[in-house]
Amino acid sequence: MTITQYEGFADVDLGEYLEDQGFGTVNTDIFVGVLPAPSSATETDCIAIFQNGSGEPYVTWAGERVELEIVVRSDNRQTAANNAYAVFNAIHKLTDTTMNSNAIYYYIRAKGSPRYIGIEADSKRFLYSFSVIVLKSIPTAEA
Repeated sequence: MTITQYEGFADVDLGEYLEDQGFGTVNTDIFVGVLPAPSSATETDCIAIFQNGSGEPYVTWAGERVELEIVVRSDNRQTAANNAYAVFNAIHKLTDTTMNSNAIYYYIRAKGSPRYIGIEADSKRFLYSFSVIVLKSIPTAEA
């Protein structure tokens, strides 16, 4: 799935990467910038990716440092933990990878292991989360 208006944003690129790796489908069970209230079985077990910070842009080359928060949800605590660790293992230490936006990801590094962050009040679903630091190129706009 290509989200053209946001090409090159790290959260969108990572969502598409996880889709390509078989973790689900963007806007079905992989979400960018939102953790929707579960309205169907496919949204019960899901992954949400949030851009939660960045460092100063580099002056000497077209690169950026971005932080992302990955949240994994399931109605079963063990499933939530397993899914969080599966995503963690798929992206932690990812290096020199060109994403669908043509941005080069020099590295993705986890800041820590997935951690249990609680239960959603309304749906009683379990949440796990972890943060990653991304060093990537800034794709240039095509004319």
